[in-house]
Amino acid sequence: MIGETLEFLSTGWKGHPEKFIFDRMVKYSSEIFKTSLLGEPIVVFCGASCNKFLFCNENKLVTSWWPDNVNKVFPTSLQTSSKEESKKMRKLLPQFLKPEALQRYVSVMDVIAHKHFGSFWENKTQVTVYPLAKR
Repeated sequence: MIGETLEFLSTGWKGHPEKFIFDRMVKYSSEIFKTSLLGEPIVVFCGASCNKFLFCNENKLVTSWWPDNVNKVFPTSLQTSSKEESKKMRKLLPQFLKPEALQRYVSVMDVIAHKHFGSFWENKTQVTVYPLAKR
């Protein structure tokens, strides 16, 4: 029922939410993998080609949805179509991209970048950039 929700939330609370995704990319596939979050089976797409597939097929092969557990807490209208839901999400997205919001993200990105450089670049005589750039 819970699946990997606790581990997903735990990595977020510890300040490195990307660890959940990266660990599964190594374990299963760097492009796509299946897991269970919030009591629902989900598929996670990673990388540019997967993002292109998702955005090119929105409301065709792929539709947005919320897990049942989320709908119980934050109910949405049953009469709302997936297109209307997508429009609603797109209206909310700019709030996260405002300069004030982006300034708050800088400190989080800085911590993640420092951890990355400490793990993969520091004290190395040679750094192979291409595999690291794919992350």
